[in-house]
Amino acid sequence: MSSCAGPKMQRKDRIWDAISTLMKVFHEHASKDSSEGKGKDRFKLSKRELKELMQTDFDFDNAQDPAKIEEMMKELDKDGDRQLDFREFVDFVVTIACAFNKIHEVEDSE
Repeated sequence: MSSCAGPKMQRKDRIWDAISTLMKVFHEHASKDSSEGKGKDRFKLSKRELKELMQTDFDFDNAQDPAKIEEMMKELDKDGDRQLDFREFVDFVVTIACAFNKIHEVEDSE
């Protein structure tokens, strides 16, 4: 095996690790209402699960404000089923990542 294979694999592993982490976080939270017998889809986030995720994994300041969570849910829930599927969640994470990247670019150019 060439010496170049190691660094390439490490770069690939970082992306796969990021994807795996997104999936793990999503499914840890999405399964809670269904496992508690609340009749929710175990592959989607309820509003309560979104709030919990925002508090534990994003440390989102507005997670305590029911109006802010409701507003976020309405904005993120593209299909209108009052739950977030994985695609809707990933779109949200990408939006946040793009915003942070823009901040980084501005700060780095100063």
